[in-house]
Amino acid sequence: MTPRTKAREFAFKFIYQLHFQDELKQYSVTDTKDFGEQFGQFLSQVDESYMGELEENARIFSIELILNCLNNYDELESQISGHLKGWKIPRLQKIDFALLVLSSAELLYSKDTPKAVVINEAIELAKKYGGKNSSSFVNGILDSIGN
Repeated sequence: MTPRTKAREFAFKFIYQLHFQDELKQYSVTDTKDFGEQFGQFLSQVDESYMGELEENARIFSIELILNCLNNYDELESQISGHLKGWKIPRLQKIDFALLVLSSAELLYSKDTPKAVVINEAIELAKKYGGKNSSSFVNGILDSIGN
């Protein structure tokens, strides 16, 4: 697993945790103290061997991904919603939605990663954590957003 793959997985778990707790919308740049506390709590729950495996650049990349998700949440939600055909966000599995938020943020705001890489990484995370159809669903939505 590459350092960036590990960083994405870490960021995905953090975004998923916030979404699962219905706290994803509440964070922004102005909420840095609350974000810092939540991030600290999350770090304390993460397996230390996993965190120890993240290189410094991967940690920075992970934090950048998370901040892009939090600071652009409304736009990301709008982008995702606009590409759902016959679906509404509340019907999505929380895992799928967290993957879509994270990967959409990387597609739209992290211009140094090729679109195919972002989508492939999301598909692999969907296969690992999502349901039976998550990988194809995530692939379709991200491909649409990326075009």
